[in-house]
Amino acid sequence: MAEPDLAGVAGVEAVTLMLDKSTPPRLVARVTGYLGDACTRLGAIEQTLADKTIKVNIGTLRPAGKMCAQVIKDFEQEVALNTAGLALGDYTVEINGVSKAFKVDAGGAKPAP
Repeated sequence: MAEPDLAGVAGVEAVTLMLDKSTPPRLVARVTGYLGDACTRLGAIEQTLADKTIKVNIGTLRPAGKMCAQVIKDFEQEVALNTAGLALGDYTVEINGVSKAFKVDAGGAKPAP
């Protein structure tokens, strides 16, 4: 019987906020980071809202008990932020410890200047 995968958290180096070209435009976070070895892969992405902060957790999965080459693997992932229904004002998105500011105005959510 195979052992279950071990869950972890992806290492995030940078977050860039941008508007995609949908109608209406959505706020998207482009996340760059790394995975700790050759066997680790991206797992679930979860978003929660607390006060004026959207917290995003990018998880990882790694086969339990498997020997893996200890190499850093870079990744880039786009995450559409759930900003529907947010009140006007200043907000923060925090992705695995890296934070960026954004604003919600009458035109919707957009990166802070």
